[in-house]
Amino acid sequence: MFNSPSSRLTPRRGPTPARPRDSISLSARPRPSLFPETLPPPTPSIRSSRLAVSRLPPSPTSSAGETTRTVREYDPTERPIWARDDRFEVHSAGNVPREAQALVKKADFVTNTVSGHVDPVSGFAFIATPERCVAWNYQKRTHSSPTCYTFPAPPSYAHSAQVPVLAALYPGTAEPGMILVGPSGEVRFWDNVGIALANVDRYTALDLELAEDDFAERLFRVDGSNYIITTTSALAFRLTITAQAGRVVPSLTPLTRPGGMFGRANPTIFPRSERGEGVTAVASSDGATFLLSGRIMQKWLLTPDHHRFVQEWDLQDIFEREFSQDSLVQLRDLVPCGHKLAALASYTEEQSTSYAQTHSYAIHLFSVHNGSLQTDRIIPLVYQPPSDARALDAPRLFVPASSPTAFVRFANAVVLVSLDDDYEDVISLKDASRNAFIGIGCISAPVSSRRTAAPALTLMPIFGGLVEIDIVDGPTSEKSATALLKSKIEQAVFYGDRGNNPLSFDLSPDAPGDIAAAAEQVSGEILASTSAHQPALYELKPLLLDRLARIRGLMSFINRSRLLNRVPQASRRRLSRDGEKAKAAIDLWDYQNRLMEHLDSHSPQSLLADSIHSLTHTRDGEDAVRSFFRHQTPRLAELLAETYALFRRASASADAPADVSGWVLEVNKIFIIILRAASLYRSEEADMYEIDEQRPAAEFWTASDAILDALEELYTTTWHTLLARSRLYGTSIDAADRTDQNQKDQTVLKTQLADLAAVICANMEDKIRTHSQEMNGGADPNDGIRLKRRWDEIRPKTIRPLVEIGRVDEAYALAEHHRDFETLVMLCHDPKAGRPKVQAYIETFGEDFAFVLYLWYIEKQRYNDLFNQDEVYGSLLTQFFEVYSYPDLAWMHHVACGRYGSAAESLIVADRETTSLDDKHLISSIGKLAAVAEIKAKGDVQQRQLLGQIDDELDGISIQNDLRETLTASKSLDKYLSEISTRLQNRPVLHRRFIDLAKSLAAGQALDIEDLIDVLTLKDNRGDFANDPTVALGRLINDTTLPEGRKQVALVSTWRRIYIRDDWSVVADTKGRSEEAQRDTLRATLTYQTLKATEDDGEVSSTNRALNAAFPPAFIISPYDALTPPYTAELSARYPSWDGDSIAALMADHETEIATLRDYVEDHGLERLVKECGELVRRDRTDGDVEM
Repeated sequence: MFNSPSSRLTPRRGPTPARPRDSISLSARPRPSLFPETLPPPTPSIRSSRLAVSRLPPSPTSSAGETTRTVREYDPTERPIWARDDRFEVHSAGNVPREAQALVKKADFVTNTVSGHVDPVSGFAFIATPERCVAWNYQKRTHSSPTCYTFPAPPSYAHSAQVPVLAALYPGTAEPGMILVGPSGEVRFWDNVGIALANVDRYTALDLELAEDDFAERLFRVDGSNYIITTTSALAFRLTITAQAGRVVPSLTPLTRPGGMFGRANPTIFPRSERGEGVTAVASSDGATFLLSGRIMQKWLLTPDHHRFVQEWDLQDIFEREFSQDSLVQLRDLVPCGHKLAALASYTEEQSTSYAQTHSYAIHLFSVHNGSLQTDRIIPLVYQPPSDARALDAPRLFVPASSPTAFVRFANAVVLVSLDDDYEDVISLKDASRNAFIGIGCISAPVSSRRTAAPALTLMPIFGGLVEIDIVDGPTSEKSATALLKSKIEQAVFYGDRGNNPLSFDLSPDAPGDIAAAAEQVSGEILASTSAHQPALYELKPLLLDRLARIRGLMSFINRSRLLNRVPQASRRRLSRDGEKAKAAIDLWDYQNRLMEHLDSHSPQSLLADSIHSLTHTRDGEDAVRSFFRHQTPRLAELLAETYALFRRASASADAPADVSGWVLEVNKIFIIILRAASLYRSEEADMYEIDEQRPAAEFWTASDAILDALEELYTTTWHTLLARSRLYGTSIDAADRTDQNQKDQTVLKTQLADLAAVICANMEDKIRTHSQEMNGGADPNDGIRLKRRWDEIRPKTIRPLVEIGRVDEAYALAEHHRDFETLVMLCHDPKAGRPKVQAYIETFGEDFAFVLYLWYIEKQRYNDLFNQDEVYGSLLTQFFEVYSYPDLAWMHHVACGRYGSAAESLIVADRETTSLDDKHLISSIGKLAAVAEIKAKGDVQQRQLLGQIDDELDGISIQNDLRETLTASKSLDKYLSEISTRLQNRPVLHRRFIDLAKSLAAGQALDIEDLIDVLTLKDNRGDFANDPTVALGRLINDTTLPEGRKQVALVSTWRRIYIRDDWSVVADTKGRSEEAQRDTLRATLTYQTLKATEDDGEVSSTNRALNAAFPPAFIISPYDALTPPYTAELSARYPSWDGDSIAALMADHETEIATLRDYVEDHGLERLVKECGELVRRDRTDGDVEM
């Protein structure tokens, strides 16, 4: 069918206003211009690139064209490809001439519309308006604008809604003729379009016999000489063009069918109920012509002399069987499909509202057999077009002759549907609100006169030129959703970059398929130059630039289509990797290209070429370097490894480090060029990939173990080379004037050392972050620990040497960027590193830097610097002491800030960590002063408790000082200790322990609570020492530091040693001893003295208890309970450095004590005697009170 819109307003003759057959909503909004003013192509944005520390000088051949694709002048004879995959190819069929464009520019496609048509048989196309029709030969290749043929339209009656004239081409002559049909029924025929150039008024005119309210609506071509003209009332006229006496003559005949009671010919061929739709479609198949109006399809036979109605069918009854009863089915088009017919049907759910109706479409293939219709196949369309209010002849169905593919044209999209397998694709126009298809051409029947194969479909959009679609011959396999997605991405990347491409390649955010897998495949093929869509670029530099631009275009397309959120972080890293390698290949080729111009290929500077040859095992005569850059860029990491291996073999033969300078310079250049390019690409395109750098899912490809190991070795080699050259050439080689080549090389080596430090730190830090994420996912934490340890070692060894070579700014920048605060602290206090930046770093990094600084001050004992900071940083120092335990320093800061209570608490902690008895006395005394000051200032109850704790600590110190004075008063300490430990001979471990502890105390070393208990209880404890066990019990009662188990062991041991000091066999033997003498014997025991001492510490109890509340009853252990041995675990906890044998020997001494005590309990009634001691203590105290 040709140029008639499906929804149109038809004017009446004369002044009678037009009656719209369908309601058309008129928009009051301003209509946008369809042909905006031509703008120059946008200038590519050249973004500056930099590395954190330093940058290479620009390439001498660099230009804006090296970072963007070069825009070529458009050749009008060239037919650029707009889209292509393994099933179809879309390319340009030429531009629309200016005269035709001007017609389209005036149309708004609501009240004033135009139509177009493309005739692949004749090679002509035309655009029709209500006033004229402009035709041109679009297949003729020319550098100038094609010749346009303008034909005046038959007059029509003016109306606000102008419809284009019906037009068709007649291909029966060397140049086609032109047929125009006006709405009023006038038909004009030009037998040759060339007449329009000489005498356009020379045409043949015919008239349709129409009623006053009937109008010509559509024009269909049946074959080369027959056309069908239909009207709004569903009348049909046959226009036949025949040759008579050397002339081409048109004739009109109405289609009639027998009707009425007398069987007269009747031009009303369709039932009244179907006439409102007009004749929707006309199709020819197997010598018959089929007309479709509404739900009725009729079969006609057309012969040269007459026509005959054959049969009609109600297609609605047939098609509705395939859909639910709630669906409203509407037949849109009918076309031949081989020996079958294909109908396009739309169906809409009845429940949907008029504001949100969704039309679904399907293609019905059916055939006519013996007068009956048989449905062969129904192909539903997945595509659902958006609503479009413009008056366009859509949708329409096209099936090219002998084609396995059907096409459904919508307003701004063409759907490709396979008739043989499950395949559907959509070709859409960009700027869909302004652009649309206004014409289409398709050869639906074989044409013997054509010498070349015609495209499957030729399309005419509003702007963008003519577009041809070719179906690719050959077998095709069914594609997965991901494969189809990959095809769409490829088309967008390789064809969507053309500014004059009228097609849209946008994907919906919910497009089916694995977007990550598809994008990675496309990106990998671009990088390796293996894509079937890769343009033929013979020079290497343009190819490399084009490759990088397409990788960027790939990511731009993914972002523009809002698909990035479906790409996992690991996949984004891999996509970025391809871009990084593409960028690195450009910079590396620039470098190699310069080398090949100036240097001997066998010099050290040919290291890159040698590495490529070695890696690719290239035969002689092959251009391995160019081949590598074209097809093996993905192997850049392998190239680095091979380059490093060659360098090591070459440098191993050198006699001295200075002799390898040329090799070091070259290998460093190769590594730095590649790694810097990768880093620059990451930083410049970070917004495009949106990679989470803090929680990476995959490490940089430049952070592999092999590359990092090579970088570390290169750094070390470069450092040693610098030192060796300085020794060889003297200090003049480091001069600033750099006039000598050796001086220049020395400067380059220093710069390379800084560059190597930058890439080592950046890649190592990323590797640390990646391993941290992997550990969160269950990876072995030991690998992360080892990696962190390696990073802590590498970082200062990499950054700090830069100061020695005068690269202070680079050292500062690296330490700042990688938050190496230990190195920053070192740099701030290194005279070679320039002016300190301590205050600036505290302001910038806060406690992260300040705490490291304070630790360094403490390590270097620079306490004056620690405490003499600006007062504004006092809170930072307070926080530092809250995090790090330095109580011996913290108390001074607290005192300076007036926090005496905090100072007292810090001093208590410092006292526990101090081993010197004198220091403990001093610390506790200051702590007491601080606590008293806090109490006086605030009267805090908690501080009173703290004061009590300090007093108790001072008491303990006083006890140890008294013992110390006693021990040091003797002339011979060893002799004295032997004299007071006579009962320890059978307990060698405890004896040795007592001697060691006593000597430590005599030397001024403070004892902990357990050691003090041993010194107080292991002695003979006679005379002046008789009260020491009571002192030991008092220390245990007040102690809050010991674990409960070990405290219980000390308490039991104390009472056991009290009980076994005396010989209870003598006490128990009362033969010949008076009562008074027995009481004196009991009073002489250490048990009595201890019980009496504890009783004297408090008030007299009125109850029948041995002790009062001043001494807790739980701290009185009976002889039987004192038989309890300690656990081995408790002894090991006290002496963690002792081995098992030593613990066993100590346990044996405890067993010896227990055996002695058991003998007294079982054989001499110690339990009874201890009770007698308790009664005697109570009686003696009562008697003493009475005497008073």
